[in-house]
Amino acid sequence: MKTKFFLLFFLVIQQSFSQNRLEGIVLDQETRKPIEYVDIYNDKDYTSTNEEGKFLFVSKEDSLKIGILGYEQKFTTFQLQKNDTILLRKKIQDLDEVVINSDSNLFKSVLKKLDKNYPLEEYKEKFFLRSVLKRNDKIIKLVDFSGKIERKTLFSTKSNPMPKKNYFVEIENLRKAGIKEENIEFTLSSFEELFNSFITIYMSPEIYDFKLIPFKDSKFVKLEFHPNSSKKGNSSGYYLVNLEDKAFNEVHISNSQKTDYIDKKELKYRTTNYDVNITFKKDPGSKKYFIDKASMSATVEVVPDKADKIIYTVNYKLYTFDNFQDFEIKSNINLSKDIFDLKESYDQSFWESQNYLLLTKEMQEFLSSLNNENNDFKSATNIKS
Repeated sequence: MKTKFFLLFFLVIQQSFSQNRLEGIVLDQETRKPIEYVDIYNDKDYTSTNEEGKFLFVSKEDSLKIGILGYEQKFTTFQLQKNDTILLRKKIQDLDEVVINSDSNLFKSVLKKLDKNYPLEEYKEKFFLRSVLKRNDKIIKLVDFSGKIERKTLFSTKSNPMPKKNYFVEIENLRKAGIKEENIEFTLSSFEELFNSFITIYMSPEIYDFKLIPFKDSKFVKLEFHPNSSKKGNSSGYYLVNLEDKAFNEVHISNSQKTDYIDKKELKYRTTNYDVNITFKKDPGSKKYFIDKASMSATVEVVPDKADKIIYTVNYKLYTFDNFQDFEIKSNINLSKDIFDLKESYDQSFWESQNYLLLTKEMQEFLSSLNNENNDFKSATNIKS
């Protein structure tokens, strides 16, 4: 009997510490296209889908919540979710009959409540960051980070200006791989440049027109902006505003105007497209909104004097978690340095077990190609198998 009791007790202990695991893909129910940035979470754990709509979620909790702004949220469990393909239905949001043109009053109301809705004081969070650089639609650089950040303020205001040192960053894990170009080197942004680009969201009512688009039976409105007749503005986009607390929940900024070429030694270049998207989430404890996810992409044309035009596309994706928590941060990087030039040893066990930055098929093929002994190019990587 003692042996049986011991075995039963052992099985109970094992079961209590077992992990639920779900690896799958999230698709739009109608189009069957992958949906990026879908949150898969419960009270204990969290992850998000990549650009292929794929995810890996591991948790001791059985419950599952699956959702993204603009789609109907799904509630299920590991036990019930037997299929690895999850379909989400788009929310049908009927536009109100009233569309208000040239209305910047709501925008000004949001600005007045910045100090109440957003942290204009010191706070900490953890993050994952990914950057991918492509040359003529082929990956030439991939860099992934995990780390911790302390911000002195999220936004700069007249009464609360941005301090000279607003960010303190500790890099905990790094995975990077790249192909060395012979005649041209496309540098990536620094951490300071990236973090600043994700908070530069102010559009002056003096040079932009605003259009308010209400939705029926919704607490959200879309506030679109476009350059006005002054022709000083060069961006367009929208703010998704929560009417209950007058806060931005999402910001999208796009600039697709072709600028003049900039001449540089033996080549000329110009940026033809620039997009930034930021989603905010409200912390239940502090009641403050923080950057939940952010992305920035750009397309750059490079024309060498004696070669064909080259199209570079670069993309950055930021995910934050454990926001407003208290933990130690040991700043260990140069914030103004190209992120690809930063150094940290590769931790194979970490990258194989984390579920935030899953490698797409294209990325896996790129990393595999660097190990080919017959390559006619030089590579730089910290990945040690």
